[in-house]
Amino acid sequence: MSILSQDVIDLINGPVTGVLGTAAPDGTPNAVPVGAKAVVDERTVMVSDQFLGKTRANIDANPKATLSIWTDGFGVQVKGSVSYETETERAKEWIEKVNANFAAKGRDLKSRGICFISIEAVYSTTPGDHAGELLFAAEA
Repeated sequence: MSILSQDVIDLINGPVTGVLGTAAPDGTPNAVPVGAKAVVDERTVMVSDQFLGKTRANIDANPKATLSIWTDGFGVQVKGSVSYETETERAKEWIEKVNANFAAKGRDLKSRGICFISIEAVYSTTPGDHAGELLFAAEA
C-alpha cells in the first residue's frame, strides 16, 4: 500500500511545477523549479534532470532532498534520501518516458538523468490549522 494518498499522487503526477530543494556540503540551500516529476512507487518519487547543475553537485555531496508542490488550497512537502541515476534500468525507463512526454508536447528538451527520492517523511503545506503537519514518517 502506498504511503501517499491518491490526492498527493495526483498532485505530484500532475502538471503543476514543484520546487526541488537541496543543500551544498556547507549548508548553502538551493531550490529549483521542476516540472518533470512523478510517483515511481509507494516509497519513491522521481524528478528528471534537464538543467540541474548546482542541484546535481549538491546531490552528489549531500544526498538529501525535498520536493514541495502545491495548488490553491492543497500542498505537500516530500523529504528523503536522493540518488542521481543515468544507467540503471529504472533510470533508463524514466528517461525514455520523460523524453517521450517532451516530444509529444513538441518540446525540445531531453532528460540527462533522474533524481530518485526515497520518501522518509511527508508534510502538509496546505494553508490552515494543519500546515506543517507530519503526514508520514518512515520507521527509524
